Amino acid sequence: MDETIRKVLEDWDALHLEELPKSVMVDLGRYLFGHKPALRFSYPAAGSFMSISVPGFVKIFKGMIYIARDQLNLDLLTEVDNDIFPHEILFGEMLGYPKCCVEKIANLGENFIDDYNDEFNKKVKRHSLLDISQYSNGIALISHVPCSMSCQSSLQQADQFYKSLEFATGSRDFCSWRDSVIYYFSSKCKGVG
Repeated sequence: MDETIRKVLEDWDALHLEELPKSVMVDLGRYLFGHKPALRFSYPAAGSFMSISVPGFVKIFKGMIYIARDQLNLDLLTEVDNDIFPHEILFGEMLGYPKCCVEKIANLGENFIDDYNDEFNKKVKRHSLLDISQYSNGIALISHVPCSMSCQSSLQQADQFYKSLEFATGSRDFCSWRDSVIYYFSSKCKGVG
């Protein structure tokens, strides 16, 4: 494991994640383990997230935090996200979402992501690798809405992250979150819900 990533996992509680939406834990975890090239999330005005170092570059712009592995991609990510023209495909791919999934969202239109997410969550089997119903609670293996219940690219991403979490170590807070995610998707929990 990269030394910087190990240090961030050890200092997980210093990230002040309690000030951020719980879903950030999923996105940040995926980013730290190399399963996500960049991320974006809303920034609470009183937050102190910027006081800790994460691998890569960080920018706050228009109430959002952007994190990317290099400055060029960070600047491009910010520019694309704030473009007035349709940008779902490029932005989704920059965040590491499967092409098939970003194309689905682009066809629906960015304004309908939440409606599609709600419909997907009604249909997906609880505790399956593609279950994103608990994403807002910080429990998910992917941070996008799959294009279908059987999206192979999304399943592969979820499985890779699950395997990364199984062997990860870090601070007590990180391990508590990790254990919650692993338990939710474990065979022990599959019959529940």
